[in-house]
Amino acid sequence: MRVCFVSQFEGDASPWNAPINDCRAWAYVLGGDTRNVHTILREPAELGAYELVIVELTPNAYAVPPFVRRHVPGAVVVGLVEGGVEAVSAQAGWEQLLFLEALEALDVLGVLVEEALPYYRVLAGTEAKAQWLGVPYPKAWTDSLQRGTRADGARVVELGAGLERGRNGLAALRVLERVRRDVPDLRGRVYAGDPGELELIARAADGVEGALKSDWPSYYRHHLDAWAVLSLDPRRSWGRLVLDCAAAGIPYVGSNATHCAQHAGVLVCDPYDVEAAEEMLRRLAEDDELYAEAVTRQYEALGQFDEEASRSRFASALAAAGIRP
Repeated sequence: MRVCFVSQFEGDASPWNAPINDCRAWAYVLGGDTRNVHTILREPAELGAYELVIVELTPNAYAVPPFVRRHVPGAVVVGLVEGGVEAVSAQAGWEQLLFLEALEALDVLGVLVEEALPYYRVLAGTEAKAQWLGVPYPKAWTDSLQRGTRADGARVVELGAGLERGRNGLAALRVLERVRRDVPDLRGRVYAGDPGELELIARAADGVEGALKSDWPSYYRHHLDAWAVLSLDPRRSWGRLVLDCAAAGIPYVGSNATHCAQHAGVLVCDPYDVEAAEEMLRRLAEDDELYAEAVTRQYEALGQFDEEASRSRFASALAAAGIRP
C-alpha cells in the first residue's frame, strides 16, 4: 500500500527517509511520501498514486480530507490529532466546526495521546472511527549513535522550554537556579526559536547557555552531551522530549502531564510541584545509582514506541476501524 503523509510542514519527499521526532515520523516508519498541504490542494492529480493518505489535522489542513475524498474516492483517509483535547478545544469556534467537517471525510481518526481517545470518539460520533495510534519513534536511528557522549566538567541540564507560552519554562529556570546553589557544577541550556528569546532568557537566569532550535537530527546529536533534562511543561500533549532522553541515555526530570512521560518517565511529578522536581534533580546529582536506574528504565520503556511496535499499532487501528489494507 503506497502512503502519502500530508502536513503543514514544508518539503515534499518521496519517500520521507529522514529520522524525525514529529508527526512525520509516521511517514518515516510506514515508508511513505510527504506532501505539503498546499502542494496537494494545488496538484490533486498526485493523489491518484496513493492508496492511503494520512493528514495531520491542523486548521490549515481541515480542507484536505474532503478534498482527498472527492479526488480519490477509493483511498483510505486517516487523520492525525497530534495533541490532547486542547488540539481542538483551544481553537476558534469556526475552526472547531471545520474539524467536524473534516471528520466526516475520514475513514479513521488517529489519536496520538491515548488518554484523549474517549474525547475524540465523542467528536467522531462512533467508537470505531477514532483509534489510538500512539507516537512512533526512530529508535533504530538513535540506537546507531553513541549514547551519553558527555564531556568531563560541568553537567548540562537541558531545560524543556525557555519562555515559550504555556510551557512553564520560567519555573524550570528558577528550579535549576535553586539547585545550582548547592550543586554549582550544573549549568543550564535552553533552545529557543529566535535570538530575542535567548536575550530574554539571559536576563531571567544566570548559568544558562542558549542555543537556537534546529532540525531534529541536528538537535538530537547536540542533545547527547546533556547530563539531564528538566521540564515542567503542564500541557497534556504527546510530549516527545522524554523519548529523546530515553534514547540518548539522559534522565528526564519533571512533568508527568504528557502521554510519553506517563509511559516512559521515571523521575516525574505534577508539573506544578516544583518542590518535588527540585528534590529529584538534587537526588540525581548526588546518587549515581539513581541516575543509572532512570536511564535503564527509560530505555526499556522506549521499545513500546519503536518502529516495529508503531507499525503494529497502526495496522491494529485500521483493523479495529474495519479497514483491511
